[in-house]
Amino acid sequence: MGMGDDMMWLGEAYKVHQQTGKKIAPQKDGHIRPINYRKQPAFKNIDWIDLQGIPVEQRPNGKRWYHDVDSYEPLPAPIQLDSNEEAWAQNVKKQYGEYVLVNPDAKVNAHHANNKHWPWKHWQRLVEGLSDAGYVVIRAKPQGHAELFGAINMVTEIRDFFALVKYANWVITTDGLAHHTAAAFDVPCTVIWGHCTSPKHLGYKNQTDIITDLPGAPCYTIHKDCELCQEAMQKITPKQVLETINF
Repeated sequence: MGMGDDMMWLGEAYKVHQQTGKKIAPQKDGHIRPINYRKQPAFKNIDWIDLQGIPVEQRPNGKRWYHDVDSYEPLPAPIQLDSNEEAWAQNVKKQYGEYVLVNPDAKVNAHHANNKHWPWKHWQRLVEGLSDAGYVVIRAKPQGHAELFGAINMVTEIRDFFALVKYANWVITTDGLAHHTAAAFDVPCTVIWGHCTSPKHLGYKNQTDIITDLPGAPCYTIHKDCELCQEAMQKITPKQVLETINF
């Protein structure tokens, strides 16, 4: 289970917590799931998650919530930052002012990652367009990834990434952790969807979704590259994305 699924579980679990007033225990395949904050960073600082709490299954009937349904709208996750994380992000905000956070970094080790990538040349042109329009652009860069020219490339850990999203004025990303995090903090977000996944199953209210209408979407192609997925991403232009930004 990836971090995005953890975020969706948090939203569902928080609903149960609100309804019952009781603490919630992560559950998977009928068993209480241990909490590892390195692998589940969104769970940190949440006092209503407890291994002695009410078990809430993360994949009912062995499947994710959005499988085999016409639509599914995830609930925002109640992420909690600590005081040091808040202070660090506030200093970034003080230094740079209003900013757009861009996230070109889809997972490279996922079995369908290539099918969710927006082309790097499009990201670079988008950053150029944002800069020309007067926006400050920050990119939370994973260690070892290439830099985006014209953006402020900050090497961050996941919890720092959460904080940067919280204090952004706008987030631009593909389907993944960043759009779940933007929803958690109610930050305006443009999500670039291609052919592989769909906002009909993974999208949040009040986010701007850009999709390409090609036959068979979403295909959820895994384990191999999909030509339609990559064609769909190629068709979405930096201009289309730039036109969604409004602050």
